[in-house]
Amino acid sequence: ADAATRLRARDGLFELGGDDETMVRIAMGLGSDVAYCLDDAPAVVEGLGDEIVRTPAVSGDVLLIVPGFGCATGRVYGAYDESPVELRAAEVHAMASSGVIDCGVLFNDLAAPARRVSPALDRLVLQLGEMAPAGLDVHVTGSGSTCFAYAPPGESAGLFALSDAIEDQCEGVSTLVCSLS
Repeated sequence: ADAATRLRARDGLFELGGDDETMVRIAMGLGSDVAYCLDDAPAVVEGLGDEIVRTPAVSGDVLLIVPGFGCATGRVYGAYDESPVELRAAEVHAMASSGVIDCGVLFNDLAAPARRVSPALDRLVLQLGEMAPAGLDVHVTGSGSTCFAYAPPGESAGLFALSDAIEDQCEGVSTLVCSLS
């Protein structure tokens, strides 16, 4: 994100007039996630970060759950490589293009490997599942260790209840409720 911000700032500051295609080409030379960060709209990103399809924005609230430990990304991907799953590109595109978050169909192929690599994450996810109000699912982000729960607009009471319970029962875990609007 920092590299994308600096790239856009330099383009504007020096009035370089970089069109989107040029900016993406330059961004790809800086890192595979830089092109995605050139725009703040949601997207499905494939390939080496160069295939970006912007998708509709969604609204609602998200509870971010940040434990005081991390997951070693390389180890998580290594665990994934030991038992990879088939990519579900069509499912990802369908979910992203709908403009609606359906927690019942969300998936993260790195969640199970992250939980295998980090017993602390596995314990936390189990604990969060027990603490969450009915109908509120907790998911692992990327390769961990941050987790999240989503609530549609006007239905965030469960997020705040879970956040309060985490603060009371989970030492070293921080929470933040954010609006997607």
